Amino acid sequence: MHKGQLTSWKDNKGFGFIQSSELTKDTFIHISSLKEMSRKPKVGDLIYFEVEEQANGKSKAVNCRIEGVETKVRQENKPRIYRSTSAVKSKLVLIVVLIGIAVFAFQHLGLAA
Repeated sequence: MHKGQLTSWKDNKGFGFIQSSELTKDTFIHISSLKEMSRKPKVGDLIYFEVEEQANGKSKAVNCRIEGVETKVRQENKPRIYRSTSAVKSKLVLIVVLIGIAVFAFQHLGLAA
């Protein structure tokens, strides 16, 4: 785990660079690597990070956290209950068909008085 200072940040683009005395070059950081943090980074923040080499030979910061900033509270994913509108429609159609059969029976079979 490395530690460095955020030297630049483009909020509209969602990325910046970290300078660390442990590394020879500044390290690229993307906002997605800070998704667990409770706020966006600011220039001057101390950031703990790991370095990952990309396929294009460049390196980027991963598994990042900002010193002194709390992480977001994770909410457990509750299963969502979706009510199927087709089930409601099916019941409605069944009721209409049963009413139609009852009306037919009363009219054609002489059950009506």
